[in-house]
Amino acid sequence: MAGITAIGVIMIFAIMDNGWPAVLRAVEKDGWEWVWKVTLIGTCGLFALLSVLVTVGGAQDIRKLFRRLREQEASGNPDSDA
Repeated sequence: MAGITAIGVIMIFAIMDNGWPAVLRAVEKDGWEWVWKVTLIGTCGLFALLSVLVTVGGAQDIRKLFRRLREQEASGNPDSDA
């Protein structure tokens, strides 16, 4: 995952004003520090995206749960586990 993120960040830098020469200069200048910065920023970005997706999906599941409970209560069905 971190590799995919690093590639994405490199592509963003590549389409900026200076293009690939700017990316290569950054790598030559900072070396491993640059690699770890990209990895950290990319990983934090993926975590933020995943957090949003899980929150939205969980909210939808809770809405479905309450809808099923209302339907079950309205139809007068007894609890299935009792």
